Amino acid sequence: MDLRRMARRARRENTLEHAMLRAAMTFGGFALVIQISLPLGFVLLLAFLFLKNG
Repeated sequence: MDLRRMARRARRENTLEHAMLRAAMTFGGFALVIQISLPLGFVLLLAFLFLKNG
């Protein structure tokens, strides 16, 4: 499933569909960033507390 090709087709056919697809892609990227940054932040927080106490 190529999102760029789908977006191009959606832009040609229907601007509303294209806007929804872009919103879904943006939300997906945002969710991916959160998914990656949350465990990293948690690990950094644990390391900081460990170093501060130890």
